[in-house]
Amino acid sequence: MSSIGSSSGIHFSGLSSGIDTESIIAQLIAIEKQPITALASQKGLLQLQFNATQQYRDLAQTLKNAVDDLTSSSSFRLAKAVSSNSDAVAVSATSDAQAGVYNIAVSKLAQAHKIRTNAQTDSTSALNLSGTININGTDIVIEAADSLSAVAAKINAANAGVTASLINGGANNVYMTLTANETGTAHAITRSDTSGNVLSTLGLLSGNEILAAQDAAFSIDGIDFTSGSNTVTDIVPSVTLTLLQADDTTPVESTVTISRDAAGIRQKIEALASAYNNIVDFLNVQASFNSDTLATGPLFGDSAIQNLQATLFNTLTNSPNGLSGDYKNLLAIGIDFDSNGKMTVDASKVESALNTNLANVDALFRDTGTIANTDVRFVSATAKTKGSGSIGYVIDITQAATQGTASAGTSMTSGEAAQETLTFGGALLGNTSYNLTVAAGTTLDQLISQINSDGRLKDLLTASKDGSDHLVLTSKRYGTPGSFTVVSDTAAGSDNSGIGTTILAGTGLDVAGTINGEPATGSGQFLTGNAGNANTEGLQIQITGTQTGNLGTMIFTRGAASVTSNVLAGALDFTSGVLSASMNSLQAQMNNIDDSISQINDRAAAKEDMLRTKFSAMEAAISALQSQMNQLNSILKSMTSSG
Repeated sequence: MSSIGSSSGIHFSGLSSGIDTESIIAQLIAIEKQPITALASQKGLLQLQFNATQQYRDLAQTLKNAVDDLTSSSSFRLAKAVSSNSDAVAVSATSDAQAGVYNIAVSKLAQAHKIRTNAQTDSTSALNLSGTININGTDIVIEAADSLSAVAAKINAANAGVTASLINGGANNVYMTLTANETGTAHAITRSDTSGNVLSTLGLLSGNEILAAQDAAFSIDGIDFTSGSNTVTDIVPSVTLTLLQADDTTPVESTVTISRDAAGIRQKIEALASAYNNIVDFLNVQASFNSDTLATGPLFGDSAIQNLQATLFNTLTNSPNGLSGDYKNLLAIGIDFDSNGKMTVDASKVESALNTNLANVDALFRDTGTIANTDVRFVSATAKTKGSGSIGYVIDITQAATQGTASAGTSMTSGEAAQETLTFGGALLGNTSYNLTVAAGTTLDQLISQINSDGRLKDLLTASKDGSDHLVLTSKRYGTPGSFTVVSDTAAGSDNSGIGTTILAGTGLDVAGTINGEPATGSGQFLTGNAGNANTEGLQIQITGTQTGNLGTMIFTRGAASVTSNVLAGALDFTSGVLSASMNSLQAQMNNIDDSISQINDRAAAKEDMLRTKFSAMEAAISALQSQMNQLNSILKSMTSSG
C-alpha cells in the first residue's frame, strides 16, 4: 500500500493497484508549482534592479562628497606655501593666509634648558640625601633611601615641566639630566633646595649646564624677532614657520612665498568630474538598451534615476541667477561635457580663470552673497533659500546687536582689604557658575589684568575701568548669547571690586530687522530668514556695525556645487529620498513575491497530502477487493474439488 512508511517520508507506489501513484502526485504538484518559476525569474530581475540602484546610490554619495568639498568657505582659499630653503625654514599656511613674499634670516634656534648632576656611583644605591627640592615651583620630597633612579622617577611624576633622564657610563660615571619640556628662556629650569641640600649635593644648583635656555632669533624682511619656540605662528597671519637651521655669524636665509593654490582648487574640481563620470560610466551599462537584441540593463527606463541624472546635469551647466563677472557658468572656465555625457576639465583654462578672477569662479560653485556695505556679511544659506537675481535682497535693520556690559557701582580706589570672590554666570558661561578669587591687596589694575588673563574668562569678557575708576566688564559676544551676570561675596566698597552682593547683569541686544522685507530672527550679530519665507528662508547674514535702517542690497547667488549638493542630499535622504523610495519599493515587491511563493508551496504541500490520502484510500480499497477475490477463488476451487 502507498501509505506504508509514510511517517518516514518514504512512499511505495501502487502496491495493490499497480499504478505509479508517486509519479502522478509528483506531476500534479509540479503543475501546482509552475507559477514559482515565473515569480523567481521576476524576483531575480527585481534583485538586479535593487543592486544596481544601491550601487548608483553609493556613486551618488561619492559625488556628493566631492561636491561638498567645493562648497565650504575654505574651498577656494587654498594657500600654497613654499620655502626656497626648506632645510632651514619649513612653512605651511591655512586657507586664510594672504599672498606675500618674506625674506627670513635665522641666527639662533630656540633650545630647551638642560643640566646634569655630578657623577654618581650608580643609579640604584641609596643617595642618603633627604629634603624637599623645588623645581619650577613644584615641591618634591626626597628621602634618604632614594636612589638616583628613584629621584628621577619622583621628578617625572611631579609634572614639573622637566624630564629627568639617566646616563649610565659605568661605575662612578652615572648621571641624571634634567631637560625643560619646552624651549626658550621663559622655560629655563628654576630649582632650589626648600629644605636639606639634595640639589646642591648633586650639583644641580650651579654649573653642570649642558644647554642654556635660548630663544630663537630671526628676522623677517629685516625686522628682528625672538621666539621661545622654533615653531612660529603669530607673526605672519595664518602662516606657520618652522625654524630648522641657524647661524649666529651668518644667519641662514630663506625666501618664503605664500600664494593662492590654483592647482589644489583645480584638483578638487577634477575630483568632482571624476565622481560624476563614474556615474555616467555606470549608467551606460546598467541603463543600456541594445537595439539589435532588445536586451536592457536593470536600470533601463528607471524614471527616478533618469530624472535625477537630468537634474544633476542641469545644475552643473546652468548659469547662477544674478552672477556678475566674465564667468557666467562652468563652461566658461573650461568645464564641458563630451558626446558621451562625461565631464571634461581643461586644467590650464580652469587655473587661468582661478588666477584671473577667483571670486567669480568661487561664486560659480558656492552660495555667495555680495553687498557694498562692509558691515554686512553673507554667512550661509539652506536648500530652501532662493537666489535673489540681479535685483537682490534689501537688508533693513531696526536694532543693531550690542554687547552685554556691567559696571561696578562703587569706585575701587585702594587695594583689596581682604580676599574677595566674584561669581560669574549667565548664557555667556553656558548658564553655569564660575568663581574668581581675588587676593587681598589686589589693586584695580591688577584685578583687570587678572580677569583678562584668566583661563576661563579671557575669551569671554574684557575688563577695563572708566574715568572714575569703576570696574567695567564687557562681553566679547553680542546679543543674548553674550549676556552674563556677576556678583561678589563682599559688600561694595572702595577697597574691593565695587561689584557688591547684588547681582549685576550685562545684557546684550540681538540684531533685529528684515531681509527682502521678509521676517528674520536675530541672535547676536546674526540675522536669519525665518522658516516659511518665500525667498529668504535659512539665509543668514552677519551685521557687524551699529547703523540701522536700509543697509543696502545683497545679491545672493546659488552656486552649481551648492545646488547639486542640495539635490543629492534630497535624493540620498534615507527617509524621503527618491533612491531610498525606489529601493524600498523594489524590496517590497521582492517580499511580496516571497510571500506568493510561500503560499504556493503551502498549497502544494496541502494538495500533496490530500492526494496521498486519496491514493492511499484507493489502494486500501483495491487491496480489500483483492483479498475478497482471493477468498472467493479459494472457495470456488474447494467446491470444484469436492464436486
